[in-house]
Amino acid sequence: MVKLYLGLDARLILFYGHIFIVFNALMYLLSSSQVSLKKNKLSS
Repeated sequence: MVKLYLGLDARLILFYGHIFIVFNALMYLLSSSQVSLKKNKLSS
């Protein structure tokens, strides 16, 4: 029973870990694209 619980816990941690990584990647892409847009507006 304890092993099963730990297994579920590990799966949840991995699952949320992947979501967290994907979310961070999306936020990074959004912020970098906004910065490049601002640079383009300034240059033009």
